Amino acid sequence: MADKKITQLTEKTSIVLADEIPIVDSEAVPVETKRVSFETLISGTFEELTISAGGEITITGTRHTVDTNGEGAADNLDTISGLSEGQTAILIPENAARVVTIRHGVDNIYCPSDADLILNDLYSVLVVGITGGAVLVIGGGGGALDNTPGRNSIINGCFRIAQRGTSFTAATVPLNSDDTYLLDRWILLSDGNDIVDVTQVVRTTPNGSYAECKLEVETANKQFGLLTILEAKDSARFIGQTVSLSFKARMAAADDNTHSLKAVVLSWSSTADTVTSDVVDAWGATPTYVANWTAENIPASNTLTTTEQTFEIEGIAIDTASTTNIAVFIFCDQTDGVVDDAVIITDVQLELGSLATPFEFRPFGQELILCQRYCVKDVALAVYAYFAFGQAYLTTRAQIFVALSTSMRTIPSLTIPAVANFRLTGANSSIITVTALSIVGSGCHYRQVVLEADVAAGLTPGDITVLGANNTASAYILLDCEL
Repeated sequence: MADKKITQLTEKTSIVLADEIPIVDSEAVPVETKRVSFETLISGTFEELTISAGGEITITGTRHTVDTNGEGAADNLDTISGLSEGQTAILIPENAARVVTIRHGVDNIYCPSDADLILNDLYSVLVVGITGGAVLVIGGGGGALDNTPGRNSIINGCFRIAQRGTSFTAATVPLNSDDTYLLDRWILLSDGNDIVDVTQVVRTTPNGSYAECKLEVETANKQFGLLTILEAKDSARFIGQTVSLSFKARMAAADDNTHSLKAVVLSWSSTADTVTSDVVDAWGATPTYVANWTAENIPASNTLTTTEQTFEIEGIAIDTASTTNIAVFIFCDQTDGVVDDAVIITDVQLELGSLATPFEFRPFGQELILCQRYCVKDVALAVYAYFAFGQAYLTTRAQIFVALSTSMRTIPSLTIPAVANFRLTGANSSIITVTALSIVGSGCHYRQVVLEADVAAGLTPGDITVLGANNTASAYILLDCEL
């Protein structure tokens, strides 16, 4: 944005974005034309504006600092007055320690991507314009705005992706057992097995998120939580830095005993990506962790209500020596839960910086591809659906080549239901039931997995063959290389 050309009027009039930069006097007569950067614009005098009790400021010039009402720790800016149509102004925070949230759509302010923005340091600059009575956030400079794409490092933080299934109990595959990946990228940790059922809940009244994760107590008086681990390549940017964690949560019913959660950022200080996924050594109000996992913050208890709240853990220093991986762990810190109590979590975000910002929404397809780096599940959509092509090289064996939509982290493991759910169809239309199916590690690369399918007899070496479902819609191939 620093290269954007700007037409600057007099000190007490507005700055209007344009293709050229004539500097004009009070009679709108051009005096000179030059390129003006945002660094130049913010170097002038700024007049302070204080947010009113009703969440409003009134623009009187072209440059303003914005402060919270009564210099409180945080405040919401919902209304901007004083701009006529076509005028613009530059806003920066008055004090970096006081958080000003510019809220989209509450009154007359409309932000990029329909997301709230936070002015969180003295170099975050916001340019707003008005048209037809609406104030539009049209850009910024001097530092990154807090809705910068890519700031959230958590994959599937709003639990939209559910390749393994949408509900997990003591009777499903996979089970609701301790140290088990269920919803994509999230591990259930619990003080025993069948402690909570885990369900992806699609919101009936969306308020931003499409889905959320419900944890419903099945065994009373036990603790549980959700863990996600960042790959070393994604953890690197946080090591030695300050981060902030945020999430939304509520409890299902007002009389639930299970009504508080804690959240912690953990650092792994051993071999990169060779982590212990069951991080809890001993459960408690503040658990102790197994070797090589270190808590980077002392988690506070967050009391839940039946109304969704946003919880923010800010200014966490990632300073454990030799850190290679980062994880986020959200857990119930109580041991008085009763059966059918439930907590509901969504919009988990981990980002650089000393302040948490509004949750970053990604396109669904992008989120799915990110998840498929770690897990791919291909499900039969019909009873004779085809999965992949291959070639027979013995009368009893064929290699099947499965193309991937993205590069997987490493060679995955293979999970299938009963092997009899699969069959091979040969070049002569012969149909043969598969007796064994496995991964050929030496033939895999990051965009292709090679499977080896065994049959009793009947293949012709050199012939093309197709792996498909054997008269069942229950067939699936699951490839997994989670951390």
